Amino acid sequence: IPTLQEDLKRLEELDASAIKRIYNDFLGSHAGQLVVVGDFDADDVFAQLQEMLGGWRASQPYERIPREAFLDVPEERFVRIETPDKANAFYFGGEVVPMNDADPDYPAMLIGNYIFGAGALSSRLGDRVRQQEGLSYGVGSIYRANALDERASLSLYAITNPANIDKVVAAGRA
Repeated sequence: IPTLQEDLKRLEELDASAIKRIYNDFLGSHAGQLVVVGDFDADDVFAQLQEMLGGWRASQPYERIPREAFLDVPEERFVRIETPDKANAFYFGGEVVPMNDADPDYPAMLIGNYIFGAGALSSRLGDRVRQQEGLSYGVGSIYRANALDERASLSLYAITNPANIDKVVAAGRA
């Protein structure tokens, strides 16, 4: 996972030839799925697709890139957009765990996340960080589990006055 500085450097180095190279090397009709809904003749649709896409092949073979559960991502604080007349800070933190959406604990994690923070103001995070401590304009959590890989994430977020950011970070870690 690239850092913000690495992402910015990649964008600065991007040019039309790099985009064309990626298109030619990795895009084609040899791997993918199509869903057609409605009244249609499957043989006609297939024939049309063969005519339109049959010769479109990528020079590189398709290989799915698995997403690993454990990532060593260091904590980073940065100012992305300076807006001195509109004081605002955004906190985002999270944890990645080895679980997918077929795990027996997945339904419990969904319910737990809703109680914890996905219910926004009607949640434990909303009660504590916004209602009781008055630290945030908005706060919540997001839980996502991958269907294919053993990779799930629980994330916390809060929008706050920059003067409160350290307190919000402490509350998010508690």
